[in-house]
Amino acid sequence: MATDDENAKALPEGYTYLRQELRFEHTLLGSRMTYYMTSQSFLFTTAAIARAVQWHGVYWFSGVMVPIVGIAASAVLLFSIHAAYGRMDQWRAKEKLFEGKHPLIVLYPEEKHRKSLLFTTLMPWLLISVWIVFAVLIHIFKPQGGGM
Repeated sequence: MATDDENAKALPEGYTYLRQELRFEHTLLGSRMTYYMTSQSFLFTTAAIARAVQWHGVYWFSGVMVPIVGIAASAVLLFSIHAAYGRMDQWRAKEKLFEGKHPLIVLYPEEKHRKSLLFTTLMPWLLISVWIVFAVLIHIFKPQGGGM
């Protein structure tokens, strides 16, 4: 009976490389989402502080500039996410060629893979919507006098 180490060594040539590339893409995607969520939290903090001090006639900063930066960051992230998805799809297509060639090769179902990526797909769209609503509300409820 072969041990797990012997089975792992007997994996088809190239399969381990494919798994490493897929792992790299997932790690890269996770890192991008971390950077994105961090940047968005800083932008929301900036908008809240700028809104709280109610600068005389300078509400354009919290009502225009910060939301534009938030929307632009979301758009850039969406582009990079879809590029990563494309690359993952290429690696997964190559991985499917190894299906059934070794008892340790068990592919993750495509439907579950897509569901696992929902957060990275939907969160930028959600935050784009929040920025748009935020900007519109600031222009509806213009700041009153006072503050700096």
